[in-house]
Amino acid sequence: MKSSRSSQQPAASSKYKSCWTGSWAILLGLISINIGHAQTLTDLGDLGGGFSEAYGINDSGQVVGVSVTSSDDEDAFLYSGGTMTNLGTLSTNPSYNYSGATGINNSGQVVGYSETSTGAENAFLYSSGTMTNLGSLSTFYDYSVANGINNSGQVVGASQTSSGAYNAFLYSGGTMSNLGTLSTNPSYNYSYASSINNSGQVVGASQTSTGAENAFLYSGGTMTNLGSLSLTFNSSQAYGINNSGQVVGESETSSGAEDAFLYSSGSMKDLNVLYASLLVSGTGSLAGFTSLTEATGINSSGEITGDGNYWTGTTNETEAFLLEPAAVPEPSTWGLLLGGLGLMVFWRGVKGRRRV
Repeated sequence: MKSSRSSQQPAASSKYKSCWTGSWAILLGLISINIGHAQTLTDLGDLGGGFSEAYGINDSGQVVGVSVTSSDDEDAFLYSGGTMTNLGTLSTNPSYNYSGATGINNSGQVVGYSETSTGAENAFLYSSGTMTNLGSLSTFYDYSVANGINNSGQVVGASQTSSGAYNAFLYSGGTMSNLGTLSTNPSYNYSYASSINNSGQVVGASQTSTGAENAFLYSGGTMTNLGSLSLTFNSSQAYGINNSGQVVGESETSSGAEDAFLYSSGSMKDLNVLYASLLVSGTGSLAGFTSLTEATGINSSGEITGDGNYWTGTTNETEAFLLEPAAVPEPSTWGLLLGGLGLMVFWRGVKGRRRV
């Protein structure tokens, strides 16, 4: 597929992004492996180019993402009522014609990124049939990408500043504001925002004054370092937040491994420790997850999505998961549970690491 994104720019947000072949666009909520409910797996199709990926879904089941068109362009789509619609781009120049949608709120407002007629890549807001350029934090380095939107229409993402640094932004009331970084050292000035809840709390990751990259929670005008699971390997990133302020992401551990975390009530916990009973050893015939490496989303019920290392009984694969902490299975559901109660395979595939 055609793409002109510079390798010097941070990649556009890809919530739940996976390296799929063919026209399968699969997203949480469309695969429904829920106790007491029918299981469904829906192929959303594509825009004619045989490839699509879904990045976001709202409570009405509307899905957004990116798909290749019949002319081999990569464009944002909205899937609603059984139809996939091309949202187009911010560009009128046929040489600059890619876009992608990363999030959607319950009003059907869509955010993402698009090339402009000058070849710049800018964040957009698509609402009532119109795609609006949200601009950037700099007129010289004209780059931005939107990663999340809440039900009030507040948008978060990352943009280059006048110094060339990439910083997290909050777009609200028609204004894009720089959320800054966790660092006071001008040599370490990178941050991005990945998600926002309906209270306006923002999460993402930022460099610190030592150069480490740590997860942050931005609330009430203050950016707070959420720390990491290790003091030795001090790295973490936050990817999702629910309306209760619970945060999920990934962090390095003392062994150097990357583990999924839940941050709640002021404390970061390793999901592999909290739910160790749901994991398998990876040496026998029992299939299941051996580790949970990344948590990408959490809803108001505390259900967590992400990906991890999955043992099939013979080989290791990367799988997405849905973790339902309070799930209590009935006998007919045992075959769906992998290594214990409440941990389910969400889709099968090789997931690309999320970057913003």
